Amino acid sequence: MKLQHLSSSSLSLARVAACLLLTAAALCSCGDFYTYEEDDSQQKPTMVLYRDTIDILAGDTCRLIAFVMPAVSSDVGVEWESDADSIATVTGDSLLALKAGVCKVVARSVVDATVADTCLVRVVGPWRDQKGEYMNETVVYADISVHGRQPSDMLLVGAFVAGELRGVPVRQEWKGIPYYVFRISGRRDVVLGETIKFRAIDRSTFKLYEFDYEVEFDGQSHGTLSNLVSLRID
Repeated sequence: MKLQHLSSSSLSLARVAACLLLTAAALCSCGDFYTYEEDDSQQKPTMVLYRDTIDILAGDTCRLIAFVMPAVSSDVGVEWESDADSIATVTGDSLLALKAGVCKVVARSVVDATVADTCLVRVVGPWRDQKGEYMNETVVYADISVHGRQPSDMLLVGAFVAGELRGVPVRQEWKGIPYYVFRISGRRDVVLGETIKFRAIDRSTFKLYEFDYEVEFDGQSHGTLSNLVSLRID
């Protein structure tokens, strides 16, 4: 009887030991329940500016807008900085253009400076004629349209030579049909042969456009009332 009793006890101990081994193996196989792993689903925010390029007239202002993606519940805060305060300055989220030139504006999160984006700012000088410095004229009779809009205080159009504004359009009418006349001035020292290019700046969308049409300064007239030069951007 004693031998049988020992055998039963040994069998019970063996069963307990087997259960413990199985439990330990199960726990080891489920280690991810006990080991902390970083949640990869939490993406690092990125910043994107509403505009990557701003074309702005000297003296004008533009509101700066930044988006953070994905949207986060906490406010990341944005601070702005211009790399050339002599050309354009930033106060809060407002950009002020000071003089002609190019600079960059950087937006950064105040929480994490690596969350940032940059936009290019191109400041255009005063949009006005300087006829006193020039002599002679090339005249262009034109039909002007930029996305269905005609020249106005908010949509400025000009004739440029070597980056200088040499003429602005004057609105006229013929038999009830509007048209525009450019009287483009030439330099005193280089009267003929310069290339005239036509540009427009939209002060509401802060975009600069260049028309396909260009002409050589030759002291002649281009276009007629019945066949206007087409300056169009659709």
